[in-house]
Amino acid sequence: MAFAIRRQFGEQQEQGTEYLTLQTRVGVLQRQIEIAETDRAARLQVIEEQGRRLGETEAERNNLRYQLADLQQHFEITESDRAARLKSSKYREVGWEKWRPSATMRGQS
Repeated sequence: MAFAIRRQFGEQQEQGTEYLTLQTRVGVLQRQIEIAETDRAARLQVIEEQGRRLGETEAERNNLRYQLADLQQHFEITESDRAARLKSSKYREVGWEKWRPSATMRGQS
């Protein structure tokens, strides 16, 4: 009988130790889950911030593209006008300095 009691006591001790080991492991796993969730939340914030910045950068790029297209169009018009003026026979014959209005023509005496 004493042997049976000791055996039962030993089994209870082993079960208690196993229970504590399992509790410890569960605690460690819960902490790891908390760490993973905190890390996930931080990564999500970074991803959202990068998405916001990407949207702003794309909008700025689009604005610059429109500005560039507008400037290119303006430049082409200006160059066409300049080329047309150079082809003008009066401009070629007279030259720029003589083509400009004189002081009297501009209303200056």
